[in-house]
Amino acid sequence: MPIPTTNATQELPAVNQILASVGQAPVTTLDQTNPDVAIAYDTLLQVSKEVQAEGWTYNQEFEYEIVTKNNKEYDIPNNM
Repeated sequence: MPIPTTNATQELPAVNQILASVGQAPVTTLDQTNPDVAIAYDTLLQVSKEVQAEGWTYNQEFEYEIVTKNNKEYDIPNNM
């Protein structure tokens, strides 16, 4: 059974690259019955979360005032 993904067209090549780095053959689908594919896919998701949670200095704005509305909600500018 294929693994449900959010972007299989980009995840499959990434999984194949992980598999290649450990000497495994590439696959054509993200099939969770293959333990190597399942491990590679889990590794891809974990590393993706870690990288996205990094909080890069060039992507942070300090001392930027965000004003609350009357109902204690925030209007976030479109460019944020």
